[in-house]
Amino acid sequence: MIKLNDFEKKSYSQFGEDGITEKIFELIGTTNKVCVEFGVEDGTMCCSRILWEKHGFKQILFDNCAENLNINLKKYTLTVENVLNLFKDNQVPKDLDFLSVDIDSYDFYLVHKILEEFHPRVLVVETNPTFKKEDKVIMLNHMLNSGAYHGASLLAWFKSLKYKYDLICHETNGINAFFVKKDLLSEKTIYGFNDFDVLHRQHKNIDAYSPVPENYIMLNSDEALNILKSNK
Repeated sequence: MIKLNDFEKKSYSQFGEDGITEKIFELIGTTNKVCVEFGVEDGTMCCSRILWEKHGFKQILFDNCAENLNINLKKYTLTVENVLNLFKDNQVPKDLDFLSVDIDSYDFYLVHKILEEFHPRVLVVETNPTFKKEDKVIMLNHMLNSGAYHGASLLAWFKSLKYKYDLICHETNGINAFFVKKDLLSEKTIYGFNDFDVLHRQHKNIDAYSPVPENYIMLNSDEALNILKSNK
C-alpha cells in the first residue's frame, strides 16, 4: 500500500509537495489538465508550478500582491462573494484537475464556497499546525494572519470534506494536506485516513508562531459552515 509521504520531493514547492502531487496524478491520471492556485506570491514557489512547468497543465493563478501575465498570474483579493464569478470569468472547468489554496486567512470559507459549484479532483489546503488535533476555524473574512490566527485545523478540513473527499496525505512538515475526490483511488492502492487516525504532524517551527489570544473567537467546522450558509 502506497504512502504518499514516501514520495515527497521539492522542486518548486515550499516543502515536499511536488513529489506528492506528481505521484497522485501518476495514480489517478489527468482529464482537462487545469490547475488553479491562490496565494502564490510571485509564482516562484507554489504547489502547482510542478504541473505547469513539467506536465503541460494550464495554470490560473491569483495573488492579492502580485501580477505576472506571462505565467497567467492575476492580482485579485478573493472573497466568498467574488470567487465563483472569477472562476467563471477565467473559464475554469467544473471538474478541474487541481486546486490549491493558501491565503493564510479565511481559506476554509473560500474553499467551501468554491465546492458549491466546482469539483476539483485534487485539492490541496493549508492547515494551521498550532490548532493541533482540535476542530478549529477562524471567523469569516478575518484577514489578520499574524502568528497563529489564520486558517483551519487539519481536523476541521477532514470533517467538513469527508463526504466528498478522501484525505490521503499531510506533508511531513504538517502544513499542506492533500485530498482527492472519493472513489478516485482504490483503498488497496493508497493509504487514506479514517475518523480514528486523522494524521497530524507538528511543524518544526511551531514554537515561532504567536499564541492565539484568549479572547480570540474560534469556531468549529460545523459552525463555520453555518456562517457561510447564512452569508448567502
